[in-house]
Amino acid sequence: MGRVVRAVGRRRARIEAGERGAALIEAAILMPVVLLIIFGAIEFSSLFKDAATLSSAARAGGRTASAESRNPNMPTDTAAAVGTALSSLPTDSPQRLYVYDATSSSSAPADCSGNCVSFTWDKSSKTFVADSYSAQSPPSWVTNQNVCGGAGAWARVGVWVQADHSFVTNLFGATRTLTSTAIFRMEPLPSSQCG
Repeated sequence: MGRVVRAVGRRRARIEAGERGAALIEAAILMPVVLLIIFGAIEFSSLFKDAATLSSAARAGGRTASAESRNPNMPTDTAAAVGTALSSLPTDSPQRLYVYDATSSSSAPADCSGNCVSFTWDKSSKTFVADSYSAQSPPSWVTNQNVCGGAGAWARVGVWVQADHSFVTNLFGATRTLTSTAIFRMEPLPSSQCG
């Protein structure tokens, strides 16, 4: 009887050893798939966080711009609000900012021509710097908006922001360009200022 028990035990040990080898092969096949899913979730959650931050920054800039009707500092104040809202992004992520007249068109100008003020991100100061804008001689669309309820379309302002998101693992590329746009109607001025 002892021989039979030993023989059964050896046979079971051989079967278990074969099963251990099968489990190792299964793990080797499944591990890359599981790791790809995990790293994909990490990468894309980081991408979505940056996209949400960018969207929030565009809205913060739009709220600032809409509250500064006919103020010559409106574009630079808007850039400061957007820059502050983007402070959680890496310093090399933000790229460009357009503040534009969205009264007749809701889409941002492709090259920021016409009624548009363009800003470029400065990594060292962590602020947006105007490409060519002076509050001493602002364009007419900044200081002559229809915000008094007169004839014509009520003035609207648009804020377009661009940033680059860098992936950690480079499984999905090195970077992805993100953009966000916010359009707000300008706040009305008191009738005493509409003369």
